[in-house]
Amino acid sequence: LGSTANRHRPCVVTVPPQASGERQSVRFTSVACGAAHTLAAATVRLGSSGTGTEYSADSDDHHIEDSDHYQDTNLTLHRLFAFGCGLRFRLGTGDERNRCSPVAIRAPLPLPSTLSHTMAKTIFKASYDGTLDFPVASLACGVTHSLVVNQKGELFSFGEGTDGRLGHGTEEGVWFPTKVMALKGIHIARAAASLRHSICVSSDGHAFTWGAGNHGHHHPSEVLPDNLRQSHGH
Repeated sequence: LGSTANRHRPCVVTVPPQASGERQSVRFTSVACGAAHTLAAATVRLGSSGTGTEYSADSDDHHIEDSDHYQDTNLTLHRLFAFGCGLRFRLGTGDERNRCSPVAIRAPLPLPSTLSHTMAKTIFKASYDGTLDFPVASLACGVTHSLVVNQKGELFSFGEGTDGRLGHGTEEGVWFPTKVMALKGIHIARAAASLRHSICVSSDGHAFTWGAGNHGHHHPSEVLPDNLRQSHGH
């Protein structure tokens, strides 16, 4: 809402106007809340004077890479916004700054299929570019990590990595949305995140879980997604 003041009644969330002056209409389509941060998916209509929050998609934190399309007044883009506490990279903005107003998150650009996973991660970390166009199918916020499923059925995670809750095979934190490669080729429909573990469901009805295994969540401290059916012998 632009400040840290408490609110006792519902208030409209707006995206701050930016320097470019381009008129844009924002319609939020889905939201997810963690303990201290929020993710919100939206469609953005460029050059529109219709209802909705009008703003410029450029921001202090991100340049917009699709400015060549600005002449199309009927262009509709997809955006993923984050705001709230930025500690442990949970906002996916590349830093740990708190955000009092929504800021757009970048989706990683596809890398050449000939690269190994290790090489792709190295290139990605060394030179992060990405795109602001982020079509979202499902959102989930844990306490210190976040999960996003795009409309292609790909799962991305970011934030704190302790106990393997991000699903990348390590316990390292991730600063930006990063695809969970262990689920490559599997169309994910929805995801959910808790304090120290995560779970997702594929479109064909399989469930996968990873992270801390305390209290029987699944196998202890899996750092890669584990299929529940396989683990229970079904």
